[in-house]
Amino acid sequence: LRFGDAQQNVVLASFHGDTAGLASTPVVNAVRKAAGAAGLPIVMGLDANTHQHKDPKGSTKHVDEFLLDLQSGDGPLRHTWAGDDTSRWLTTFNARTFLQPQLNKAVRYEERATSKHSDCNPKDFILFSESCFEVQDHAVKDNTGRLEYIEGMDFPTLTFPSDHAIVSSTVRLQSSP
Repeated sequence: LRFGDAQQNVVLASFHGDTAGLASTPVVNAVRKAAGAAGLPIVMGLDANTHQHKDPKGSTKHVDEFLLDLQSGDGPLRHTWAGDDTSRWLTTFNARTFLQPQLNKAVRYEERATSKHSDCNPKDFILFSESCFEVQDHAVKDNTGRLEYIEGMDFPTLTFPSDHAIVSSTVRLQSSP
């Protein structure tokens, strides 16, 4: 990658997690191990499929557990989201209607933001090696395709066909001390 006059070899990775998010940490750890063996930093975009609400049975990956996993072990990783309030990082907002199959998962319109059957979660991340990079511009979301995010809007839509928001950010090489 080139950063102005500077250049840095990196492991550039992406991953689409399993529905429960349980594979996200092992995959991120495998990328960290490979990058560490090569002596390279990481920039990684991923749909970690992390969940906002903790499942008492542990059948889904809670976002706070994932964030702790990023800091443990060799080669800690940071994310580009601003602040600690993960409810501001939601990158999905959708629910099944009563017109779709699986009526047991259908959600009333007025309950779509709060139902346990809705998908309103902080699933998407841009990660980087904290030893080499720093955030220049924190993550921003887009669920319209027009560089804006409309809170509480169901998606996908006819004009935005993804069920995940676009997440963008700028990271830069750390300045030498």
